[in-house]
Amino acid sequence: MLQYRAHIHIKLIVFFALVVMLGCTTQKNTVVTRTYHNITSHYNAYFNGYESLKAGVKKIEKNVPDNYSLMLPVFKHSSTEAASSVVGEMDKAIKKASKVITMHSITVKPKRRRGEKTEAQEAFYNRKEYCNWVDDSHLMMGNAHFYKHDYFLAAQSYVYIIQQYSDMSTKYDGLVWLARTYIEQKNFRRAKELLDQIEAEKEFPKRLTNAFATTYADFYMKQKKYSDAIPMLELAIKTSRKKVERARYKYILAQINQQLGNSVEASRLYADVVRLNPNYEMAFSAKINRATSYDAGAGDSREIRKQLNKMLKDDKNIEYQDQIYYALAKINEKENNEKEAIEYYKLSAEKSMANADQQALTYMALGDIYFSRPDYILSQAYYDSCLSVLNAEHPRYENLKLLSGNLTELVGYITTVEREDSLQKVAAMDDRARNTMIDKIIEELKEEERRVKEMEQQRRMNAAMFEQDSRMNRGSSTGGGGKWYFYNPQAVALGKTQFANKWGTRKLADNWRRKNKSVVDFGLGDEEMANADSTAEDRVEDNKTREYYLQDLPLTDSAVAVSNESIKKALYKLGLAYKEKLKDYPKAIEAYKTLNKRFPGSEYELYAYYDIYSLYVLLDDQSNADKYKALIISKYPDSKYALILKNPDYLKNLAENQNKAQKFYEETYAQYKNNNYAEVISKVNQADTAFAGSELMPKFLFLRALSTGEMGDTSKVKAQLKYLLKEYPGSEVKEPASDILAVLTKGEVSEATGTEIVNEDEIVEEAEEIYSYNEKQSHFYIVIADGKQVDINRLKFNIANFNIDNYSMIDFNVSAIVLDKDVQMITVKSFDNATQAVNYFNAIKDNSQVYANINSDNYDHFVISSDNYAAFYKDKDINKYLKYFIKHYLESSGK
Repeated sequence: MLQYRAHIHIKLIVFFALVVMLGCTTQKNTVVTRTYHNITSHYNAYFNGYESLKAGVKKIEKNVPDNYSLMLPVFKHSSTEAASSVVGEMDKAIKKASKVITMHSITVKPKRRRGEKTEAQEAFYNRKEYCNWVDDSHLMMGNAHFYKHDYFLAAQSYVYIIQQYSDMSTKYDGLVWLARTYIEQKNFRRAKELLDQIEAEKEFPKRLTNAFATTYADFYMKQKKYSDAIPMLELAIKTSRKKVERARYKYILAQINQQLGNSVEASRLYADVVRLNPNYEMAFSAKINRATSYDAGAGDSREIRKQLNKMLKDDKNIEYQDQIYYALAKINEKENNEKEAIEYYKLSAEKSMANADQQALTYMALGDIYFSRPDYILSQAYYDSCLSVLNAEHPRYENLKLLSGNLTELVGYITTVEREDSLQKVAAMDDRARNTMIDKIIEELKEEERRVKEMEQQRRMNAAMFEQDSRMNRGSSTGGGGKWYFYNPQAVALGKTQFANKWGTRKLADNWRRKNKSVVDFGLGDEEMANADSTAEDRVEDNKTREYYLQDLPLTDSAVAVSNESIKKALYKLGLAYKEKLKDYPKAIEAYKTLNKRFPGSEYELYAYYDIYSLYVLLDDQSNADKYKALIISKYPDSKYALILKNPDYLKNLAENQNKAQKFYEETYAQYKNNNYAEVISKVNQADTAFAGSELMPKFLFLRALSTGEMGDTSKVKAQLKYLLKEYPGSEVKEPASDILAVLTKGEVSEATGTEIVNEDEIVEEAEEIYSYNEKQSHFYIVIADGKQVDINRLKFNIANFNIDNYSMIDFNVSAIVLDKDVQMITVKSFDNATQAVNYFNAIKDNSQVYANINSDNYDHFVISSDNYAAFYKDKDINKYLKYFIKHYLESSGK
């Protein structure tokens, strides 16, 4: 019996060994080989790879924080932090997917059976792949590249799936993920084409409806087309099985409705989010946003206030009190209780230490209130504080940056006037009264310093006691003793809290201790900085001495005159700032009138009169407009403004004369192009008389200098160029005129050969000054060709064909523009980074068809970053950039 069993075991072992031996091959397509490769690929490489992919996705969902002060994105994977955090997991998934594809793919056809085949049998025979997990592995590989932000490689995988498995369900996965890839690359046109294609597919699987809806919603959200995203978010909510996903999509939907002014719907959705029991931070933000979306005209705020005050008393919300006070302030503001709103906003700012986003919103709200009053000095202060912590992605960031800059300029003029007036007032005092006042200021300063010193000592004592208690707690409960500070998370958290308590939230920047860097940084130029340095040693810096306060007082007639000049200039610029920057016309009129009242007959009087006249016209106050019109005509009858006001056709005649000058210039330039240099000089001499005041005169004079040079009179050219640069220092021909003069005066042309002397090292140094290398920036492929020697249209056609043959699913844009005279520039864009661009460069360089029949002397080609592209187009020095390209792109990569 035992011998029989042993015999059976031996037979089974032999049988399974034969199965494994026969099944290992991918060159045969039988039931045995298919079964073997399906089982081993699924439960080995694919399973492990997919688990690694899922672990990476979970890590992104868990570790990438949400900023609830901004519109939430549909997906978290778009951030750079998300990609860098899952490189290990995604690399493993790619490795396992590659193993399935290379070791288990069966593409050979099975043996055909004789006789008639059913439709299913025929379809089976026509399959391109017989291992069921190979297409899934291609998808897994594409997704892993996608989460790493290797969008170029991800797109290749998805395109392969769509083309290779067009008869399988995986094709639709590829379409959805390819659309997501285009969205991440901001190629919204191609993404829309794919989404429309998917929407039209009748056989699109229901399992992907949610993926389609979220992808379409993300498509609209990334373009800030929030209204269009609403139907897709609603579909995503309807089709999602996960509560955490539904909560996220409802929160986004609530944010959109709040931004669109649909307060009732936003409030309902935020309540739904809370009922879905999301994480604490989302639930808290939903409650706060529900309060801030309260509509004063549609309900009673007492219940919301009661809930918020209850939240204030909850110890769990201590670190969130700034947001609660902000919500209470919003309610008061909507109910027109401005005074109470300001008090709550200030409480919010006071409680906000570590939450930069909430600080920014609070300062922004206070800035808005004071700007509407208008109190420009306070609004400037709050907007400036807001910008120091505001996220650059905030929708109001750019507008606030511009507004704050305008207000800073305006406040600077107000401060100048107030400061100079105060200094003159103190300077007018007798010595005794002045010194008494200064001594009082010094004594108050000393007293304040003593008070601050005592407070600081008390703060340090409190901090030391807190640190001691915390250290004892850490020693007994965390076991973190003996670790280096940055390896101890509790210590780091404590340090962050202490830093925030002392300094608040600061961006990483120079002079981070300064609360208001934009106020203290006056933007001095190099020359002004040099002057400031040279006089700094002469100033008294001790603010507890009389000399410190006396040194800026205008105590002489000449000093008073200088002070008055500062006031005049500041008042005039103040009027301009009110008028042009803030559009506050009454304030502008007030500033101009103050200027003319305090300094009658000044050099600004006429300009101020005309601006006041124009402002009254804009305000539809014709009576006052006529008054200032008459004043200008009577007081400044020969001025340009009087001529405009007296003769309605003055500007029209001026325009006609300018048109004549333009036409005459075009005729002169045509003569220059035809090498009629003597005629050019003659015409320029005529223009000097006929169009003496024209803005085209610098260009006329430049043409004369060029023509004189062509006729060989170098010394005369130098004199003409010097005259041009002296008389018209700000003209648009300044740069080329300066360059030519530099060559003529510095001897940069060899008299022996007549050619330019080129120093290779200098060229490289110049290139390094102009260009900067950033491998992560988007790049373009550039061809520079001689338009006389190369058929540009044919070359563009060749490049387009190359793209179709090798990059069929990538939407490259091929365009051509004139770089300089007969030199044409063809641009292929764009590539995500330098690596992709260089790979393309090498591929097209090695292609025998693109540059067939084109002499290599007649073209150059290279890749360039988007920032350097702008610099190159301005510089136009091909040789200079080629040396930079070779050094940074070819030599550094060993190509």
